[in-house]
Amino acid sequence: MFIQIEDSEGAPVPPEEVRIQSVHIDPYPDGKRIRVTLELTPFQDPPDLDVIVLDQDGEESASMSIIGAATPELNFTAHLRGDHLSSTYQLITRLSYEELGEIDRKETAFSTTGEGG
Repeated sequence: MFIQIEDSEGAPVPPEEVRIQSVHIDPYPDGKRIRVTLELTPFQDPPDLDVIVLDQDGEESASMSIIGAATPELNFTAHLRGDHLSSTYQLITRLSYEELGEIDRKETAFSTTGEGG
């Protein structure tokens, strides 16, 4: 059983009420990596997350899956693939539970040149 210590954000909610509260993207100066911070509502059961980065042509540039997120705030670095890196991207974040499917989804546009994000 998963137990989360309650914090000032409120009481943990059941799976069907868990949401992606915010997505923050900080591009690294090299334009090849991004720092991603996700904030979720406090949860009773750990959700799964899929994060996909699409370039300006809609091609996948990075992706990752998080199975059973341990905390409502997650930080990670994604490395952008491709020989010709674009300057504008779309980050798609999907929150799901195996038994319920997709519960929430956020799409966030960002630029590696310092505009947007």
